Amino acid sequence: MCSRQSSCTAVIPSSHKEISASLPTPSPSTSSNSARSPGGFTSLHDEATSLSWSPGTDALTKIAPLFRTSQRLTSDALTELSALDGSAYTAVPGSRHTLDALAAAVSAASSGTTCLAQAIAANPLDGSGFPGPPADENAIRQARNAEAIPLIAEHLADAARDFELAATCCAYIASGIADDVRAHPAHTRTPAPAPAPITSSRPARR
Repeated sequence: MCSRQSSCTAVIPSSHKEISASLPTPSPSTSSNSARSPGGFTSLHDEATSLSWSPGTDALTKIAPLFRTSQRLTSDALTELSALDGSAYTAVPGSRHTLDALAAAVSAASSGTTCLAQAIAANPLDGSGFPGPPADENAIRQARNAEAIPLIAEHLADAARDFELAATCCAYIASGIADDVRAHPAHTRTPAPAPAPITSSRPARR
């Protein structure tokens, strides 16, 4: 069984409501196309939940794309966390909860990715055994499949729960950032550049 992560609801104030399952923008003044990709954590949850597969090549072919997507989204979430941590948003009252929630999303997404990797590891692929006495390959294949099916199903279910948790965290983050920027615009406004020093065209006195 994949290790369970603590719920991000522990760092989400009850006053915030979920309005989106997309990742937040890196800072209040910029946006990220990859962070708002349609293949977000909610889609990963739905795909992992509804995935139809058979042990062997079929399962590998269907789980591998989910694994690659989860890796990308986890990396995107970590990039967003680093961007917010170094932005003016950290001066906004309550921003600590947003950073904590995004860190929880990274943790949940990483755990979901690990669960998919464990599902791939548990999946039996056909191959030849070591040289030795003749063996009933069909019986061996059936036994391996029977052992693997419940393990793969369990790992996929765990991954789906982790992606649902990551989506919940990201929904709070998107809502929280938007509310915070509206409530405290002075903290997120980009400061104007300092004026250039005034120089005189008169020659210096001697």
